[in-house]
Amino acid sequence: MNSASAANRKKRLRTLIWAVLISMGVAGPLSVYVSDAAHIPWTAIVAGLALVATLVYLRKGGSTHIAAWVVVVAFFLCFTVGTVNTGGFEGPIAALAPALPLLAIMLFSPKAGWTGAVLTFFLLSFVAVLQLSGLTRPLLIDQTGLVTIQYFVITIACVVLTWIVADFSKKTNEALATNRQNSRTDFVTGVANRRQINDTLEQEAERAKRSDNHLSVILIDVDHFKRFNDANGHLAGDQCLSAVAEVLSASAKRSIDLVGRYGGDEFIIVLPSTDAFSATGVAEKARAEMLNRSLYYDGKHTDKVSLTLGVASLQGRAIKSTENLVKLADDALLHGKTNGRNATYKAIFNAQSQDVTFEREQT
Repeated sequence: MNSASAANRKKRLRTLIWAVLISMGVAGPLSVYVSDAAHIPWTAIVAGLALVATLVYLRKGGSTHIAAWVVVVAFFLCFTVGTVNTGGFEGPIAALAPALPLLAIMLFSPKAGWTGAVLTFFLLSFVAVLQLSGLTRPLLIDQTGLVTIQYFVITIACVVLTWIVADFSKKTNEALATNRQNSRTDFVTGVANRRQINDTLEQEAERAKRSDNHLSVILIDVDHFKRFNDANGHLAGDQCLSAVAEVLSASAKRSIDLVGRYGGDEFIIVLPSTDAFSATGVAEKARAEMLNRSLYYDGKHTDKVSLTLGVASLQGRAIKSTENLVKLADDALLHGKTNGRNATYKAIFNAQSQDVTFEREQT
């Protein structure tokens, strides 16, 4: 679960707890006024204390998952005790049964909703047996409902509601995941877009500073891409960019590496925990693999599409900003483009003199 979804889940949980506590505060005095009898609602008091403790636990940075479990268990226990004490299916609590699986869906997942539905079924069966045995506390009403019919109606309503909400929740989550992925992926090449690149750079830069580790960046430019587009058309140009993305992804294989389209025909590779030597190796591997592809600037098949790459690597506190690191790689790339292209150049930064020199990787 990412940080955004975890924060949303925590917010939903807090809102739910507050809503229930406020409802309990209103319902308690109201029930005493209506029934004209003061009964100490021990179940509600215990549940309220558990919810307040959960709020305190969350406020102190506790696990949202554990807090959600406490809330769900408290609701199921209160439902069972409350239903028994208010006359079983003759009382007002039994009708709330369909809300229990919905609670599990809201706090956990659609799959958890079905688990909640099964547990609710067993609780309803337990209450039905108690009521048929005359063991539930009777309400102050004259008529006795048909327990069996009430039981099946509420159970069926619980199943139907769970199915509808679980299916809706699943499809909504899938749609949100797809939209989130699309918002962070380049449409043409399928690699990371500028938003994901920037987010990853910021995260990895902070991590490298904390751990005093290396962070390397490779900027890649497709040599003479306009010439390729003019000769082969824009559709072929898109296919060429996709081929470049495949080559770069094959060269940076680790799960922590990120390949992205930086803009136009320019790509980037972010390599966490990677020094300049290893990053240059990745760059040269990509450059050589591109020359193995059957992509040519014209129909004569004499001049293959090539890449120019600029490598920059900094360690720990030397990473002043992600912009500075990317600029070093961009300067190395520009140095390669002005010195013949189809090459890998590495930016060498001297922390003491603040001087930058460029070195071509010899193959």
